[in-house]
Amino acid sequence: MEQRDRFIDTLLRDDMRRLNSHLPKSRRTLKELLNDPAPQVPAVSGDLIKMKKHELKNYPIPFPQKQTHA
Repeated sequence: MEQRDRFIDTLLRDDMRRLNSHLPKSRRTLKELLNDPAPQVPAVSGDLIKMKKHELKNYPIPFPQKQTHA
């Protein structure tokens, strides 16, 4: 039974790794990306996720509401 559990765990881990390979390996702030002449982020798979600077400039930035103290 334990051997079967390890086999299933290995299959699931490999499937999850494959499913998540397109995700970014690390995060960069929008400010960092806008200051980069060729904005990109490494993916889990080792590929690069390249971004278009003009699209980043149009990205809506949520600003925190100023709180007034009563």
